Amino acid sequence: MFHIAFYRDQDGNSEIVDFLDELQKKGETSKTDRVNRIKILAYLQALKEYGTHCKQSSKLHIFSPQSAQFYVIDLRCSRR
Repeated sequence: MFHIAFYRDQDGNSEIVDFLDELQKKGETSKTDRVNRIKILAYLQALKEYGTHCKQSSKLHIFSPQSAQFYVIDLRCSRR
């Protein structure tokens, strides 16, 4: 099992944690936000479990229209 560390600023805020919290709140009324949060958590879980030893590389593209931010989660796996 691998450890995932999220960067935090001087005030202790993390953009990805804030974004996941925002998706959780919006997910109560928005299916898109709920699905995006589930996908992100699944990618993070795969990264935590397999690290670079997973079988397939993939990218997840998430756009948040409310905040006009675009996120890309890139899970690159080694071919062994």
